[in-house]
Amino acid sequence: MSLLMRFVVVGLVLIAGGVGGCGDGSSPASEAARNPFFEDRVLNIAHRGANRLAPEETLEAYHAAREVGVDVLEMDIRRTRDGVLVLMHDGSVDRTTNGTGRVDEMTLSEIRALDAGYNFTVDGGAEYPFRGDGVTVPTLIEIFETFPDDYMIIEIKGSDPTVSADYAALLREYDRFQSVITAAFDESVLAAFRDVAPGALTSLAQNEVIAFFGLNAEGEASYTPPGEFLHVPPDFQGIEVMTPDFVAKANRFGLPIHVFGTGNDEDVMQALIDVGARGLMVDDVELARDVIGANKG
Repeated sequence: MSLLMRFVVVGLVLIAGGVGGCGDGSSPASEAARNPFFEDRVLNIAHRGANRLAPEETLEAYHAAREVGVDVLEMDIRRTRDGVLVLMHDGSVDRTTNGTGRVDEMTLSEIRALDAGYNFTVDGGAEYPFRGDGVTVPTLIEIFETFPDDYMIIEIKGSDPTVSADYAALLREYDRFQSVITAAFDESVLAAFRDVAPGALTSLAQNEVIAFFGLNAEGEASYTPPGEFLHVPPDFQGIEVMTPDFVAKANRFGLPIHVFGTGNDEDVMQALIDVGARGLMVDDVELARDVIGANKG
């Protein structure tokens, strides 16, 4: 399927899914056609925010990313014991805060009382510049209200499919079906999300990516991608993923590839751009900005 045809399909699916107008009088199809996720360029994607400049998955990290000029904000969500979606990569708060405990066993008030900047350091622990400055774990609602116009990649963490309904409700409420790509490693979680949010943009889950990677010519003839994007590492378990053949196959199905796990290495970033990556999901957003900028004609 050509990229142009994919624009049309996305727009039609959005309409079928019951998503309203775009707020400016334009149609969902026209909005999809100018969506940067589908543009023919390399996106600078701030992995957990600009987490080399500020504590990961905090408002401060995403403000820092915007100041650098990134294209997309990437984040992870988990549900608290009292049912609130918050930003946290790990299953526990131990690594990034001054507290301990599992996110799903803590209430929002307990998590909000923690110092989310406590462990952030850029010099191996000589200084902790955000410690005691009131940095907190944000809710997804805060993110949507603080960055209403930003494009985002949001990964649903964990293996509980019931989180999908709560999350989809917020996407609808804030009209984010077209400006957010939803990701999950767990195939059941992503399947549950697609069921309750028809028309939303998704990447392929890990098992879906593996199946796509293994497609031969015969399999391609009857294959329909379950999502619109591929999120992959450069290699997986010793197998090179970002090969010219893989990229060519992704292009045949109109699936832009966003690569994570670049190691924040300039040569790796350049090699990924050369082979056809359409997004770099990085910690060092300043380096990615420079590498991507150097490739613009």
